[in-house]
Amino acid sequence: MLEKFQYSYSTIAKVLNHEPKILWRRENFQFKTITNSSQEVKPGSLFVPLISNRDGHEFISDALKRGASGFLANRKSTILKSLSSKQLKSAILVDDTWKALADLARYHRMRFNPFVIGITGSSGKTTTKELLASCYAHLPKSQVVVTEKNFNNEIGVPFTLFRIKAQTEIAIIEMGMNHRGEIQKLTEMARPDWSIITNIGSAHIENLKSPETIAQEKTDILFGMPSGGRLYTPENILFPEIVDAKTKQFHIQSVPWKISSSSLKIKKKHPHGFDLTWEGIPFHWNTPGEKILSNLSGVMKLASDSGIDKDTLVANIQKFKSSKGRLVVLKKYFTLIDDTYNANPESMESSISVASQLSDGRPFACILGDMKELGSHSEKYHKQIAKYLLNHNVKWVIGYGKDAVFFNPNLVEQDSKISFSHWPSSIKNLDELVSHFTKNLPAHTVILIKGSRSMKMESIVEKILVS
Repeated sequence: MLEKFQYSYSTIAKVLNHEPKILWRRENFQFKTITNSSQEVKPGSLFVPLISNRDGHEFISDALKRGASGFLANRKSTILKSLSSKQLKSAILVDDTWKALADLARYHRMRFNPFVIGITGSSGKTTTKELLASCYAHLPKSQVVVTEKNFNNEIGVPFTLFRIKAQTEIAIIEMGMNHRGEIQKLTEMARPDWSIITNIGSAHIENLKSPETIAQEKTDILFGMPSGGRLYTPENILFPEIVDAKTKQFHIQSVPWKISSSSLKIKKKHPHGFDLTWEGIPFHWNTPGEKILSNLSGVMKLASDSGIDKDTLVANIQKFKSSKGRLVVLKKYFTLIDDTYNANPESMESSISVASQLSDGRPFACILGDMKELGSHSEKYHKQIAKYLLNHNVKWVIGYGKDAVFFNPNLVEQDSKISFSHWPSSIKNLDELVSHFTKNLPAHTVILIKGSRSMKMESIVEKILVS
C-alpha cells in the first residue's frame, strides 16, 4: 500500500525513539510517501519492510533502487549485513517494523481531530462501513475518510489513518482480525470516538477456539475509545454479559438497536427489497435480506445521533450500492447472486435468506463453497447450513470443496427433496460443474454463489455468465 506521508526524518526518529548508530544522510529530509511494497516505491518514499509470509527486509535493496529515500528495519535483521554502508545511511532502525508502522499511524491520527467511527464484527463489517459512508454522502469527499475495500488489518488500518488530513471531519475505520489481540492493536491506533459491533459469530473460531473468546476479541474495540464514548450493538447480540461488563469497565455508553426500531419501520416486504420509513419518512430499500436491515437500523441510529437530520439521512442512505462480490444481483439467463467475497456461518445464512426473498416463492439454487477457519468445528457449522437450507425454498444445491460435502441436507433429513451434489475444489475445469448444475434449471432461476475467499467462487460466477 502507498499513502502520502509528509514527515521529516527527525520527526520519525522522535516518534520511534530512534537513536541512530549510523549517521543519517540528511537530518531535515522530508518524506513524501510511505509504503510497505517495494514495487510501489516512489522517489521520496519511506519503505516499511514487514515480516509475514515473506521477510520484507529482503526487498530493501530493491526499494532503494526504485527511489526510496529511507527505510525502517528491525535492528536485529541479518539482512542488514548484506547492505552497503551507503545503503545503511538510509536506515531507521527499530525493534519491530510492525509496531513502528502502528506507532507512526497513531501519531498521525492524533495530530488531527476528526470524528472517528470504528466498525468490527464477525460478519457484515464492510457492508456496514459502506452503509455508514452513504450516511455522510452530503459532505465533500475531502472531509470523509473511509476504509477502502477490505483493508481492515494491521496494514490496512495504518494506511487508512495516513489519509486523515486537517480537513477530515469523519473517519470510518473498519477493523478485522483472525487472531486474539488484533482488535486491541487496531483500535489503539485508530482511537474511535464511537464504535459499532455488527455481530458476534463463529468467524475465525479455528484460531480463537470459542465463541466467548470471539466476543472478548470484538469488544476489545473499547480499548482505544475515550471514556464517555458510545458502542452500538444489535439488541440480540450474543454474549451481552461480556458487552455489558466491558462497557462498564471502560465507561462506555452501550447503545443497542432493534432490526425494526421506533425510528426505522418495515412497511412492506417484496422480492427486491422493502418499503421502509425512517421517523415517518417513507423510502424504498432496494436490497433484499432482513439481516442487512439490522445493520441499516444501527447505522441510521448512529448517523442520526451524530447530528444528521432525518431528510438528509434518508436521501443519503438510498445512494448505497453493494460492492463487488457482496450480494450483487446479476441478471442474464439466470438471476445470479454474487456473494463470493467471503463466507462464515452467519453470512451464509443471511445470503440464503436473501436468495429466498429474491426468488419470491419460486425454487432457487445454491452453489456453496467451503467455509474456512472453522477448525474442528467445521463439520458442525456446515451441517448447520444444511439444516438452514431445509427451512427455505431451495431445490438444487452444489457443495464445492472438501468440507462442503456436509452442506448436504440429506445428512439432516433423509427424505429431503433438495437435489444435492458434491464437487471437489481440486477440479481443473469448472465448465463441467457449471454445465451439470445449470443445464436443467429453468430460465431466471435465482442462483446464490457463496464461499470463503480462498475458494475463488467468483470463477464460477464468470463461467455461468459466459455459458
